[in-house]
Amino acid sequence: MGVCHGGLFVATVEYLRRVSALERAIGVDVIRSSALEDYAAATPGVEFAWLDSRSLSFRALLEDRGPFDLAFVDSHHEEHRCRCEVKRLATSATMIALHDITNVECSGVARVWADLGAMPEWRCLEVIDQYEELGPFMGLGLAVRRGAESPNRSPRGS
Repeated sequence: MGVCHGGLFVATVEYLRRVSALERAIGVDVIRSSALEDYAAATPGVEFAWLDSRSLSFRALLEDRGPFDLAFVDSHHEEHRCRCEVKRLATSATMIALHDITNVECSGVARVWADLGAMPEWRCLEVIDQYEELGPFMGLGLAVRRGAESPNRSPRGS
């Protein structure tokens, strides 16, 4: 969710293609990007959907293409919109990653992350180390549905 210019999406896809048997990756954003369309045309299993996460089309995409191993949310940083996206994705994804969980300019994302971590059905891991002179900015959280871990696919961490 929220691929924008695609930097983090492309980096994630390329990493996963090298370390796993990535079958499919779908980037979603409301703003079309010709560079990302070119990337999808050249990369098997990659596609983009240019639509709003509040739309019926997005709901249909989740029903038609899911379930998903991982949903990565880096779109709306307002609490209400982030919360709605997480809620929609929680029914379709085994893992949900959130970007900007410690960003001082994205306190809504931090509240959504804290609430997700308080839910017993999710095991949460985070990477929040910061440069001393900056921030805090960014921060990455990964929520893994309890019971979905297998010996060969369990994320590292506690």
